[in-house]
Amino acid sequence: MPSIQDIILNEIFADPSPSVGMPDCEFVELFNRSDKPLNLFGWSFSSGSRDPVFLPSFVFEPETYLVLTGSSCLDDFSDTINLLGFSDFPALPNYGEKLILKDRYGKIIHSIQYSNKWYLDEAKEEGGYSLELIDNNYPCITTNNWRASSSSSGGTPGTTNSYSGEIIDYPYARLVTIENVQRTACELIFNESLDSSSAANASNYTLENTDIQITPLPVSPDYKLVELHFHPALEYARTYKLILSSQITDCAGIGIGHVASAFGIPQEPDSADLLITEILFEASEEVPEFIEIFNNSGKVIDLQNYHLISFDPYTDTIKSVKQITSTSFQLMPGNYLALTENVQLLLSRFEGIDQENLLQTASWITLSNEGGKTGIQTNQDKILDIAVYAPEMHFNLLDNTKGVSLERISNSQPGTQPKNWHSASTNSGYATPGKVNSQSLMNSEIEATVFSFHPESISPDNNGIDDFITVTLRFSKPGFLSTVKIFSQQGILIKDIINNELCGTEEQYVWDGLGADNERLAMGYYIMLFEAWHPDGERLRDKRAVLVLPEKK
Repeated sequence: MPSIQDIILNEIFADPSPSVGMPDCEFVELFNRSDKPLNLFGWSFSSGSRDPVFLPSFVFEPETYLVLTGSSCLDDFSDTINLLGFSDFPALPNYGEKLILKDRYGKIIHSIQYSNKWYLDEAKEEGGYSLELIDNNYPCITTNNWRASSSSSGGTPGTTNSYSGEIIDYPYARLVTIENVQRTACELIFNESLDSSSAANASNYTLENTDIQITPLPVSPDYKLVELHFHPALEYARTYKLILSSQITDCAGIGIGHVASAFGIPQEPDSADLLITEILFEASEEVPEFIEIFNNSGKVIDLQNYHLISFDPYTDTIKSVKQITSTSFQLMPGNYLALTENVQLLLSRFEGIDQENLLQTASWITLSNEGGKTGIQTNQDKILDIAVYAPEMHFNLLDNTKGVSLERISNSQPGTQPKNWHSASTNSGYATPGKVNSQSLMNSEIEATVFSFHPESISPDNNGIDDFITVTLRFSKPGFLSTVKIFSQQGILIKDIINNELCGTEEQYVWDGLGADNERLAMGYYIMLFEAWHPDGERLRDKRAVLVLPEKK
Protein backbone atom coordinates (compact mmCIF):
# COMPACT_ATOMS: atom_id res chain seq x y z
CA MET A 1 0.00 0.00 0.00
CA PRO A 2 1.36 3.44 -0.89
CA SER A 3 1.95 6.00 1.81
CA ILE A 4 1.09 9.69 1.58
CA GLN A 5 3.59 11.51 -0.67
CA ASP A 6 5.23 8.33 -1.93
CA ILE A 7 4.35 9.70 -5.35
CA ILE A 8 4.28 13.45 -5.77
CA LEU A 9 3.44 16.15 -8.30
CA ASN A 10 6.88 17.33 -9.40
CA GLU A 11 6.37 19.60 -12.43
CA ILE A 12 3.39 21.54 -13.83
CA PHE A 13 3.10 22.94 -17.36
CA ALA A 14 -0.08 25.02 -17.37
CA ASP A 15 0.72 27.68 -19.98
CA PRO A 16 2.47 26.25 -23.09
CA SER A 17 2.13 29.39 -25.21
CA PRO A 18 4.29 31.00 -26.42
CA SER A 19 6.53 27.98 -26.75
CA VAL A 20 10.26 28.30 -26.11
CA GLY A 21 11.04 24.69 -27.01
CA MET A 22 8.53 22.34 -25.36
CA PRO A 23 5.42 20.79 -26.95
CA ASP A 24 2.32 22.96 -27.04
CA CYS A 25 0.68 20.62 -24.53
CA GLU A 26 -0.24 20.97 -20.88
CA PHE A 27 1.16 18.28 -18.59
CA VAL A 28 2.00 17.30 -15.03
CA GLU A 29 4.98 15.22 -14.02
CA LEU A 30 4.88 12.66 -11.19
CA PHE A 31 7.90 11.41 -9.25
CA ASN A 32 8.12 8.16 -7.27
CA ARG A 33 10.13 9.19 -4.23
CA SER A 34 9.57 5.90 -2.41
CA ASP A 35 11.85 2.84 -2.41
CA LYS A 36 9.28 0.50 -3.95
CA PRO A 37 7.60 0.02 -7.34
CA LEU A 38 3.89 0.98 -7.30
CA ASN A 39 1.18 -0.05 -9.75
CA LEU A 40 -0.94 2.99 -10.61
CA PHE A 41 -3.99 1.04 -11.84
CA GLY A 42 -7.15 2.81 -10.68
CA TRP A 43 -5.32 5.90 -9.44
CA SER A 44 -6.86 9.27 -10.34
CA PHE A 45 -5.63 12.77 -11.11
CA SER A 46 -7.89 15.84 -10.95
CA SER A 47 -7.62 19.58 -11.54
CA GLY A 48 -10.08 21.61 -9.49
CA SER A 49 -13.72 20.58 -9.95
CA ARG A 50 -13.08 19.07 -13.40
CA ASP A 51 -13.68 15.35 -13.91
CA PRO A 52 -10.65 13.26 -12.90
CA VAL A 53 -8.77 10.94 -15.22
CA PHE A 54 -8.11 7.36 -14.09
CA LEU A 55 -4.73 5.81 -14.69
CA PRO A 56 -4.26 2.43 -16.39
CA SER A 57 -2.02 -0.34 -15.10
CA PHE A 58 1.50 1.07 -14.95
CA VAL A 59 4.31 -0.09 -12.68
CA PHE A 60 6.01 3.07 -11.44
CA GLU A 61 9.58 2.29 -10.49
CA PRO A 62 11.33 4.08 -7.56
CA GLU A 63 13.22 7.30 -8.29
CA THR A 64 11.67 7.64 -11.76
CA TYR A 65 9.38 10.16 -13.45
CA LEU A 66 6.04 9.88 -15.27
CA VAL A 67 4.38 12.55 -17.44
CA LEU A 68 0.57 12.80 -17.67
CA THR A 69 -0.78 14.74 -20.67
CA GLY A 70 -3.37 14.72 -23.45
CA SER A 71 -3.39 11.66 -25.70
CA SER A 72 -2.98 13.83 -28.82
CA CYS A 73 0.37 15.05 -27.45
CA LEU A 74 2.13 11.72 -26.94
CA ASP A 75 4.11 11.92 -30.19
CA ASP A 76 5.37 15.41 -29.29
CA PHE A 77 7.46 14.24 -26.33
CA SER A 78 10.72 12.30 -26.28
CA ASP A 79 10.26 8.54 -26.57
CA THR A 80 12.84 8.05 -23.80
CA ILE A 81 10.54 9.21 -20.99
CA ASN A 82 7.56 7.60 -19.27
CA LEU A 83 4.27 8.95 -20.69
CA LEU A 84 0.56 8.38 -20.17
CA GLY A 85 -1.96 10.15 -22.41
CA PHE A 86 -5.66 10.84 -21.79
CA SER A 87 -8.27 12.06 -24.23
CA ASP A 88 -10.00 13.91 -21.39
CA PHE A 89 -6.92 15.24 -19.62
CA PRO A 90 -8.20 18.01 -17.31
CA ALA A 91 -7.26 21.61 -18.09
CA LEU A 92 -4.58 23.32 -16.00
CA PRO A 93 -5.58 27.00 -15.60
CA ASN A 94 -2.79 29.56 -16.05
CA TYR A 95 -3.64 31.38 -12.81
CA GLY A 96 -3.54 28.27 -10.62
CA GLU A 97 -5.67 25.42 -9.35
CA LYS A 98 -5.84 22.61 -6.80
CA LEU A 99 -4.36 19.38 -8.15
CA ILE A 100 -5.06 16.07 -6.41
CA LEU A 101 -3.53 12.63 -6.91
CA LYS A 102 -5.41 9.73 -5.30
CA ASP A 103 -4.72 5.99 -5.11
CA ARG A 104 -7.22 3.35 -6.26
CA TYR A 105 -8.96 3.46 -2.85
CA GLY A 106 -9.54 7.22 -2.96
CA LYS A 107 -6.80 8.12 -0.48
CA ILE A 108 -5.08 11.42 -1.27
CA ILE A 109 -1.41 10.71 -1.93
CA HIS A 110 -0.42 14.26 -2.84
CA SER A 111 -2.22 17.55 -3.47
CA ILE A 112 -1.13 21.12 -4.09
CA GLN A 113 -2.76 24.44 -4.89
CA TYR A 114 -0.39 25.92 -7.46
CA SER A 115 -0.33 29.61 -8.38
CA ASN A 116 1.05 31.76 -11.17
CA LYS A 117 2.85 33.71 -8.41
CA TRP A 118 5.21 30.75 -8.06
CA TYR A 119 7.06 31.59 -11.30
CA LEU A 120 8.99 34.40 -9.57
CA ASP A 121 9.74 35.72 -13.05
CA GLU A 122 7.35 38.06 -14.86
CA ALA A 123 8.65 37.15 -18.32
CA LYS A 124 8.34 33.39 -17.76
CA GLU A 125 4.91 33.87 -16.21
CA GLU A 126 3.71 34.95 -19.68
CA GLY A 127 3.98 31.33 -20.88
CA GLY A 128 6.25 28.65 -22.28
CA TYR A 129 7.83 27.63 -18.96
CA SER A 130 6.85 24.96 -16.46
CA LEU A 131 6.76 25.20 -12.68
CA GLU A 132 9.26 22.85 -11.01
CA LEU A 133 9.44 21.50 -7.48
CA ILE A 134 12.85 22.38 -6.00
CA ASP A 135 13.23 20.04 -3.01
CA ASN A 136 11.24 16.80 -3.33
CA ASN A 137 12.23 15.83 0.21
CA TYR A 138 9.60 18.36 1.35
CA PRO A 139 6.79 18.09 -1.22
CA CYS A 140 4.25 19.45 1.27
CA ILE A 141 6.10 22.79 1.45
CA THR A 142 5.00 25.16 -1.33
CA THR A 143 6.41 28.60 -0.44
CA ASN A 144 9.89 29.06 -1.94
CA ASN A 145 9.81 25.42 -3.11
CA TRP A 146 8.48 25.99 -6.64
CA ARG A 147 9.64 28.28 -9.43
CA ALA A 148 9.80 28.62 -13.19
CA SER A 149 12.12 26.17 -14.93
CA SER A 150 15.57 27.47 -15.87
CA SER A 151 15.82 25.01 -18.78
CA SER A 152 16.42 26.66 -22.16
CA SER A 153 13.55 24.60 -23.57
CA GLY A 154 11.15 25.79 -20.86
CA GLY A 155 10.88 22.59 -18.82
CA THR A 156 12.25 19.15 -17.98
CA PRO A 157 9.41 16.63 -18.55
CA GLY A 158 10.38 13.10 -17.52
CA THR A 159 13.81 14.11 -16.19
CA THR A 160 15.42 15.78 -13.19
CA ASN A 161 14.17 19.32 -12.59
CA SER A 162 16.48 22.18 -13.48
CA TYR A 163 16.06 23.61 -9.97
CA SER A 164 16.33 20.31 -8.11
CA GLY A 165 18.04 20.78 -4.76
CA GLU A 166 17.43 22.24 -1.32
CA ILE A 167 15.08 25.09 -0.38
CA ILE A 168 17.22 28.19 0.03
CA ASP A 169 14.85 30.18 2.27
CA TYR A 170 12.87 27.65 4.32
CA PRO A 171 9.30 28.95 4.90
CA TYR A 172 8.49 28.16 8.52
CA ALA A 173 4.82 27.45 9.16
CA ARG A 174 2.97 30.27 10.91
CA LEU A 175 -0.58 31.13 11.87
CA VAL A 176 -1.96 33.53 9.25
CA THR A 177 -5.39 34.29 10.70
CA ILE A 178 -8.28 33.06 12.84
CA GLU A 179 -11.48 32.95 10.82
CA ASN A 180 -15.19 32.13 11.14
CA VAL A 181 -15.21 32.64 14.90
CA GLN A 182 -18.47 31.47 16.47
CA ARG A 183 -19.41 30.64 20.05
CA THR A 184 -18.51 26.96 19.68
CA ALA A 185 -15.87 26.89 16.92
CA CYS A 186 -13.35 28.76 14.81
CA GLU A 187 -10.84 28.05 12.05
CA LEU A 188 -7.07 28.50 12.12
CA ILE A 189 -5.41 29.23 8.76
CA PHE A 190 -1.71 28.46 8.35
CA ASN A 191 0.62 29.42 5.50
CA GLU A 192 2.04 25.89 5.15
CA SER A 193 0.84 22.33 5.64
CA LEU A 194 0.98 20.98 9.18
CA ASP A 195 1.76 17.53 10.46
CA SER A 196 -1.76 16.20 10.96
CA SER A 197 -0.90 14.23 14.13
CA SER A 198 0.59 17.16 16.02
CA ALA A 199 -2.16 19.47 14.76
CA ALA A 200 -4.79 17.05 16.10
CA ASN A 201 -3.30 16.91 19.62
CA ALA A 202 -5.60 18.88 21.97
CA SER A 203 -2.79 19.47 24.47
CA ASN A 204 -1.12 21.74 21.93
CA TYR A 205 -3.91 24.35 22.24
CA THR A 206 -4.82 26.54 25.24
CA LEU A 207 -7.16 29.46 25.83
CA GLU A 208 -5.32 31.51 28.44
CA ASN A 209 -7.08 32.04 31.81
CA THR A 210 -10.08 29.88 30.91
CA ASP A 211 -11.28 26.33 31.57
CA ILE A 212 -12.53 25.94 28.01
CA GLN A 213 -11.69 22.59 26.43
CA ILE A 214 -10.50 22.60 22.82
CA THR A 215 -10.98 19.82 20.28
CA PRO A 216 -8.82 20.38 17.15
CA LEU A 217 -9.70 18.87 13.76
CA PRO A 218 -7.05 19.32 11.02
CA VAL A 219 -8.69 19.45 7.59
CA SER A 220 -7.33 17.37 4.70
CA PRO A 221 -5.91 17.24 2.12
CA ASP A 222 -3.26 19.92 2.76
CA TYR A 223 -3.77 20.45 6.55
CA LYS A 224 -3.37 24.22 6.31
CA LEU A 225 -6.70 24.62 8.08
CA VAL A 226 -7.48 23.44 11.62
CA GLU A 227 -10.98 23.61 13.07
CA LEU A 228 -11.14 24.27 16.81
CA HIS A 229 -14.27 23.29 18.74
CA PHE A 230 -14.93 24.82 22.19
CA HIS A 231 -16.69 23.51 25.29
CA PRO A 232 -18.20 25.40 26.99
CA ALA A 233 -18.98 28.09 24.42
CA LEU A 234 -17.13 31.38 24.06
CA GLU A 235 -18.68 34.59 25.38
CA TYR A 236 -19.45 37.78 23.49
CA ALA A 237 -17.59 41.02 24.26
CA ARG A 238 -14.56 39.12 25.54
CA THR A 239 -11.05 38.91 24.14
CA TYR A 240 -9.39 35.49 24.29
CA LYS A 241 -5.72 34.64 23.91
CA LEU A 242 -5.02 31.41 22.05
CA ILE A 243 -1.69 29.74 22.87
CA LEU A 244 -0.26 27.28 20.32
CA SER A 245 2.43 24.92 21.51
CA SER A 246 5.75 24.65 19.69
CA GLN A 247 4.99 20.91 19.56
CA ILE A 248 2.79 21.63 16.55
CA THR A 249 5.01 21.00 13.54
CA ASP A 250 4.80 21.51 9.82
CA CYS A 251 4.67 18.58 7.42
CA ALA A 252 8.48 18.38 7.52
CA GLY A 253 8.51 17.99 11.30
CA ILE A 254 9.74 21.51 12.11
CA GLY A 255 7.98 23.23 15.02
CA ILE A 256 5.97 26.40 14.44
CA GLY A 257 7.34 28.02 17.60
CA HIS A 258 5.34 29.44 20.49
CA VAL A 259 2.35 31.41 19.20
CA ALA A 260 -0.06 33.63 21.14
CA SER A 261 -2.91 35.25 19.24
CA ALA A 262 -5.84 37.35 20.48
CA PHE A 263 -9.32 36.82 19.06
CA GLY A 264 -12.99 36.96 19.98
CA ILE A 265 -16.51 36.64 18.62
CA PRO A 266 -17.00 39.52 16.17
CA GLN A 267 -19.95 41.87 16.66
CA GLU A 268 -21.50 44.46 14.38
CA PRO A 269 -20.18 47.92 15.23
CA ASP A 270 -22.31 51.00 15.77
CA SER A 271 -21.40 54.45 14.49
CA ALA A 272 -18.27 55.78 16.22
CA ASP A 273 -17.25 52.27 17.36
CA LEU A 274 -14.54 52.47 14.70
CA LEU A 275 -12.81 55.83 14.28
CA ILE A 276 -10.31 57.32 11.86
CA THR A 277 -7.55 58.69 14.10
CA GLU A 278 -4.66 59.55 11.78
CA ILE A 279 -4.24 60.41 8.09
CA LEU A 280 -1.05 60.78 6.10
CA PHE A 281 -2.12 62.10 2.70
CA GLU A 282 1.11 63.72 1.46
CA ALA A 283 3.41 60.75 0.95
CA SER A 284 7.18 61.09 0.70
CA GLU A 285 9.85 58.72 -0.60
CA GLU A 286 10.26 57.31 2.93
CA VAL A 287 6.62 57.31 4.11
CA PRO A 288 3.59 55.98 2.19
CA GLU A 289 0.04 57.22 2.53
CA PHE A 290 -1.85 55.62 5.39
CA ILE A 291 -5.08 55.88 7.36
CA GLU A 292 -5.12 54.78 10.98
CA ILE A 293 -8.29 53.43 12.58
CA PHE A 294 -9.11 52.81 16.25
CA ASN A 295 -11.54 50.36 17.86
CA ASN A 296 -13.40 52.76 20.13
CA SER A 297 -15.70 50.06 21.51
CA GLY A 298 -15.68 47.02 23.75
CA LYS A 299 -16.47 44.78 20.75
CA VAL A 300 -14.28 42.60 18.58
CA ILE A 301 -14.65 43.98 15.04
CA ASP A 302 -13.82 41.85 11.99
CA LEU A 303 -12.71 44.04 9.06
CA GLN A 304 -13.38 41.41 6.40
CA ASN A 305 -15.01 43.11 3.38
CA TYR A 306 -14.97 46.53 5.08
CA HIS A 307 -14.09 49.49 2.86
CA LEU A 308 -12.31 52.81 2.85
CA ILE A 309 -14.35 55.44 1.01
CA SER A 310 -13.61 58.88 -0.43
CA PHE A 311 -16.02 61.66 -1.34
CA ASP A 312 -16.40 63.86 -4.39
CA PRO A 313 -15.40 67.40 -3.32
CA TYR A 314 -18.15 68.98 -5.47
CA THR A 315 -21.18 66.73 -4.87
CA ASP A 316 -20.16 65.35 -1.44
CA THR A 317 -21.24 61.89 -2.63
CA ILE A 318 -19.17 58.72 -2.36
CA LYS A 319 -16.65 58.73 -5.21
CA SER A 320 -14.48 55.70 -4.49
CA VAL A 321 -14.91 52.49 -2.49
CA LYS A 322 -11.85 50.31 -1.83
CA GLN A 323 -11.80 46.98 0.01
CA ILE A 324 -9.64 46.81 3.13
CA THR A 325 -9.31 43.01 3.25
CA SER A 326 -11.09 40.02 1.71
CA THR A 327 -10.05 37.75 4.58
CA SER A 328 -10.79 37.85 8.29
CA PHE A 329 -8.89 40.44 10.32
CA GLN A 330 -10.03 41.06 13.89
CA LEU A 331 -9.42 44.44 15.53
CA MET A 332 -9.49 44.11 19.31
CA PRO A 333 -11.11 46.71 21.62
CA GLY A 334 -8.84 49.69 22.24
CA ASN A 335 -6.40 48.75 19.45
CA TYR A 336 -5.06 50.90 16.63
CA LEU A 337 -4.48 49.71 13.06
CA ALA A 338 -2.71 51.61 10.26
CA LEU A 339 -4.03 50.80 6.78
CA THR A 340 -1.62 51.33 3.90
CA GLU A 341 -0.58 50.05 0.49
CA ASN A 342 3.04 49.56 1.61
CA VAL A 343 3.56 47.98 5.05
CA GLN A 344 7.27 47.33 4.49
CA LEU A 345 7.97 51.01 3.83
CA LEU A 346 6.22 51.99 7.06
CA LEU A 347 8.19 49.40 9.01
CA SER A 348 11.49 50.63 7.59
CA ARG A 349 10.68 54.26 8.44
CA PHE A 350 9.31 53.93 11.99
CA GLU A 351 11.18 51.89 14.59
CA GLY A 352 9.30 50.08 17.30
CA ILE A 353 6.06 49.63 15.36
CA ASP A 354 4.33 46.31 15.97
CA GLN A 355 3.67 44.75 12.56
CA GLU A 356 0.41 43.33 13.93
CA ASN A 357 -0.85 46.93 14.04
CA LEU A 358 -0.28 47.43 10.31
CA LEU A 359 -2.36 46.03 7.46
CA GLN A 360 -1.65 46.18 3.74
CA THR A 361 -5.04 46.70 2.14
CA ALA A 362 -6.46 44.72 -0.75
CA SER A 363 -6.82 48.01 -2.65
CA TRP A 364 -6.17 51.66 -1.88
CA ILE A 365 -8.06 54.92 -2.18
CA THR A 366 -6.32 58.00 -3.53
CA LEU A 367 -5.69 60.65 -0.87
CA SER A 368 -5.42 63.99 -2.62
CA ASN A 369 -2.55 66.28 -1.60
CA GLU A 370 -5.09 69.11 -1.89
CA GLY A 371 -7.24 67.59 0.85
CA GLY A 372 -10.54 65.77 0.95
CA LYS A 373 -12.89 63.64 2.98
CA THR A 374 -12.62 59.94 3.70
CA GLY A 375 -14.52 57.37 5.72
CA ILE A 376 -14.80 53.76 6.77
CA GLN A 377 -17.71 51.57 5.72
CA THR A 378 -18.85 48.13 6.96
CA ASN A 379 -19.61 45.10 4.81
CA GLN A 380 -23.26 46.17 5.15
CA ASP A 381 -22.47 49.60 3.63
CA LYS A 382 -22.89 51.37 6.97
CA ILE A 383 -20.59 54.38 7.37
CA LEU A 384 -18.97 54.29 10.82
CA ASP A 385 -16.83 57.44 10.71
CA ILE A 386 -15.88 60.28 8.40
CA ALA A 387 -12.79 62.47 8.58
CA VAL A 388 -11.57 65.53 6.69
CA TYR A 389 -7.99 66.42 5.84
CA ALA A 390 -6.32 69.39 4.16
CA PRO A 391 -2.87 71.03 3.99
CA GLU A 392 -4.10 74.07 5.93
CA MET A 393 -4.95 71.82 8.89
CA HIS A 394 -1.23 71.26 9.50
CA PHE A 395 0.81 73.21 12.06
CA ASN A 396 1.37 76.61 10.46
CA LEU A 397 5.10 76.80 11.14
CA LEU A 398 5.96 73.55 9.35
CA ASP A 399 8.09 74.24 6.29
CA ASN A 400 7.34 70.90 4.64
CA THR A 401 4.30 68.70 5.28
CA LYS A 402 5.32 65.76 3.06
CA GLY A 403 5.55 62.63 5.20
CA VAL A 404 3.73 64.37 8.08
CA SER A 405 0.43 62.93 9.32
CA LEU A 406 -2.62 64.66 10.72
CA GLU A 407 -3.59 63.20 14.10
CA ARG A 408 -7.03 63.32 15.64
CA ILE A 409 -6.88 65.24 18.92
CA SER A 410 -10.04 63.99 20.65
CA ASN A 411 -12.02 60.83 19.91
CA SER A 412 -15.09 62.41 21.49
CA GLN A 413 -15.14 65.17 18.86
CA PRO A 414 -16.09 64.68 15.19
CA GLY A 415 -13.45 63.81 12.63
CA THR A 416 -15.14 66.29 10.28
CA GLN A 417 -14.05 69.17 12.52
CA PRO A 418 -10.76 70.60 11.14
CA LYS A 419 -9.81 71.98 14.57
CA ASN A 420 -9.86 68.40 15.91
CA TRP A 421 -6.72 67.58 13.92
CA HIS A 422 -3.08 68.55 14.36
CA SER A 423 0.24 67.66 12.77
CA ALA A 424 2.04 64.75 14.41
CA SER A 425 4.93 65.82 16.59
CA THR A 426 8.55 66.15 15.56
CA ASN A 427 9.64 63.79 18.35
CA SER A 428 7.35 61.06 17.00
CA GLY A 429 8.94 61.27 13.54
CA TYR A 430 5.91 63.20 12.25
CA ALA A 431 3.62 60.15 12.36
CA THR A 432 2.47 57.42 14.76
CA PRO A 433 0.99 54.62 12.61
CA GLY A 434 -0.60 51.85 14.64
CA LYS A 435 -0.20 53.43 18.07
CA VAL A 436 -1.46 56.25 20.32
CA ASN A 437 -1.26 59.63 18.63
CA SER A 438 1.43 62.05 19.75
CA GLN A 439 -1.19 64.81 19.80
CA SER A 440 -4.10 62.88 21.38
CA LEU A 441 -6.16 64.34 24.20
CA MET A 442 -7.76 61.90 26.63
CA ASN A 443 -11.18 62.81 28.04
CA SER A 444 -9.84 62.28 31.56
CA GLU A 445 -7.62 65.35 31.06
CA ILE A 446 -10.62 67.67 30.58
CA GLU A 447 -12.04 69.42 33.64
CA ALA A 448 -15.77 69.11 34.30
CA THR A 449 -16.43 72.90 34.40
CA VAL A 450 -18.17 75.34 32.06
CA PHE A 451 -14.88 76.84 30.81
CA SER A 452 -11.59 74.98 31.00
CA PHE A 453 -8.49 74.42 28.95
CA HIS A 454 -5.61 71.96 28.96
CA PRO A 455 -2.66 72.30 29.36
CA GLU A 456 -2.17 75.60 31.17
CA SER A 457 1.04 76.39 29.27
CA ILE A 458 1.95 75.96 25.62
CA SER A 459 5.17 75.71 23.59
CA PRO A 460 4.10 75.73 19.91
CA ASP A 461 7.10 73.97 18.40
CA ASN A 462 5.42 70.72 17.27
CA ASN A 463 7.69 68.52 19.39
CA GLY A 464 4.74 66.63 20.89
CA ILE A 465 4.97 68.39 24.26
CA ASP A 466 2.22 70.97 24.95
CA ASP A 467 2.01 71.96 21.27
CA PHE A 468 -1.57 73.22 21.53
CA ILE A 469 -4.28 74.03 24.05
CA THR A 470 -7.72 72.45 23.95
CA VAL A 471 -10.49 74.70 25.21
CA THR A 472 -13.56 72.86 26.53
CA LEU A 473 -16.97 74.48 27.02
CA ARG A 474 -19.69 72.58 28.86
CA PHE A 475 -23.14 74.13 29.22
CA SER A 476 -26.23 73.04 31.09
CA LYS A 477 -28.36 73.80 28.03
CA PRO A 478 -27.85 74.43 24.31
CA GLY A 479 -28.13 77.80 22.63
CA PHE A 480 -25.23 79.80 24.10
CA LEU A 481 -23.38 82.24 21.84
CA SER A 482 -19.75 82.04 22.93
CA THR A 483 -16.53 83.96 22.44
CA VAL A 484 -13.00 82.94 23.42
CA LYS A 485 -10.19 85.44 22.82
CA ILE A 486 -6.49 85.72 23.64
CA PHE A 487 -5.17 89.07 24.95
CA SER A 488 -1.74 90.32 25.90
CA GLN A 489 -1.15 91.55 29.46
CA GLN A 490 -1.57 95.08 28.07
CA GLY A 491 -5.08 94.25 26.84
CA ILE A 492 -4.17 94.01 23.14
CA LEU A 493 -6.22 91.44 21.22
CA ILE A 494 -3.90 88.69 19.98
CA LYS A 495 -6.33 86.18 18.45
CA ASP A 496 -9.99 85.14 18.29
CA ILE A 497 -10.33 81.44 19.00
CA ILE A 498 -14.12 81.71 18.45
CA ASN A 499 -16.27 84.77 18.07
CA ASN A 500 -20.02 84.67 18.83
CA GLU A 501 -20.25 81.01 17.84
CA LEU A 502 -23.48 79.10 18.52
CA CYS A 503 -22.58 76.23 20.87
CA GLY A 504 -24.12 72.93 21.83
CA THR A 505 -23.97 71.57 25.37
CA GLU A 506 -20.32 70.51 24.90
CA GLU A 507 -17.76 71.96 22.52
CA GLN A 508 -13.99 71.81 22.09
CA TYR A 509 -11.67 74.24 20.31
CA VAL A 510 -7.94 74.24 19.73
CA TRP A 511 -5.46 77.12 19.99
CA ASP A 512 -2.09 76.47 18.37
CA GLY A 513 -0.29 79.14 20.41
CA LEU A 514 0.19 81.45 17.42
CA GLY A 515 -1.07 84.96 16.78
CA ALA A 516 -3.75 86.13 14.35
CA ASP A 517 -1.27 86.09 11.45
CA ASN A 518 0.23 82.74 12.51
CA GLU A 519 3.22 84.50 14.00
CA ARG A 520 5.14 83.05 16.94
CA LEU A 521 4.36 84.93 20.16
CA ALA A 522 6.86 86.25 22.66
CA MET A 523 7.35 84.18 25.81
CA GLY A 524 5.16 85.26 28.71
CA TYR A 525 1.68 85.22 30.20
CA TYR A 526 -1.41 85.96 28.13
CA ILE A 527 -5.08 86.23 29.08
CA MET A 528 -7.72 83.85 27.75
CA LEU A 529 -11.16 85.51 27.99
CA PHE A 530 -14.38 83.49 27.80
CA GLU A 531 -17.82 85.06 27.40
CA ALA A 532 -21.17 83.43 26.66
CA TRP A 533 -24.70 84.75 26.27
CA HIS A 534 -28.02 82.86 26.12
CA PRO A 535 -31.29 84.19 24.59
CA ASP A 536 -33.00 83.69 27.97
CA GLY A 537 -30.70 86.35 29.40
CA GLU A 538 -28.10 84.20 31.15
CA ARG A 539 -24.52 85.47 30.80
CA LEU A 540 -21.24 83.74 31.63
CA ARG A 541 -17.79 85.28 31.83
CA ASP A 542 -14.37 84.02 32.92
CA LYS A 543 -10.73 84.81 32.24
CA ARG A 544 -7.55 82.93 33.02
CA ALA A 545 -3.83 83.26 32.48
CA VAL A 546 -2.07 81.05 29.97
CA LEU A 547 1.71 80.80 29.66
CA VAL A 548 3.44 80.74 26.28
CA LEU A 549 6.85 79.09 26.56
CA PRO A 550 9.80 79.11 24.17
CA GLU A 551 10.71 76.09 22.09
CA LYS A 552 11.43 73.02 24.22
CA LYS A 553 14.61 71.21 23.27
